[in-house]
Amino acid sequence: YERAILTLLLVLGALFFLRTTGNPLNRNQRIFALSGGLILFNLLLLRLVIEFGDSALAEAAPLLPTIIPYLLPIILGPMIITILVGTRPGILAAGLIATFNAMMQGNSLAVLLVSQLACLVAISACRNIQLRSSLVRAGSLSGAVVAVGALLLGLRNEVAVVTVLYQITASIGIGLLSGILIVGVLPVLENLFKYTTDITLLELTDFNHPLLRKMQLEAPGSYHHS
Repeated sequence: YERAILTLLLVLGALFFLRTTGNPLNRNQRIFALSGGLILFNLLLLRLVIEFGDSALAEAAPLLPTIIPYLLPIILGPMIITILVGTRPGILAAGLIATFNAMMQGNSLAVLLVSQLACLVAISACRNIQLRSSLVRAGSLSGAVVAVGALLLGLRNEVAVVTVLYQITASIGIGLLSGILIVGVLPVLENLFKYTTDITLLELTDFNHPLLRKMQLEAPGSYHHS
């Protein structure tokens, strides 16, 4: 009952946020469906990774359960929502995902703080982004934040140095992988939901694009007019 009540309060808080900020999420069903679907998918992915940490396969490797919390791709939903919809919806998604992540890991305040900070760093790094390669950088920065959190928690809990090193490596690795996945997923979502991001628009104005170069040669008047 406790988790059900907390979940209800989170949903009510999110709805109140949408109403008070005049966010486009509550006026556009397509945006709402996209954002809600991304949040649910991200939470499902987190749950699957956590369940894997509790599986028999994980029990065969004693070190794996200590690394699993640092293999969670918490930034996927918030980053994609920030790029496609806006910063405020991205922050809202970050708050929801970070809170549910903490609930799934024993209501840990440390997990909540580290998750929220990692998501906010990723969101800040991908605002007004112009190059797809910058998404990998944003993911790496987020992973570095989680790695610092792993180091500080390891020092506080007197965790073995080898375990902390594995956790730091896992944090940076999952941040990097998340950025790469977002680079691949974005074009699919753009086509599926009929969005055009600033990244795509800038790529279309690249003077080295074959179509633009052909236009310069064969129709220079139309090219300059355009």
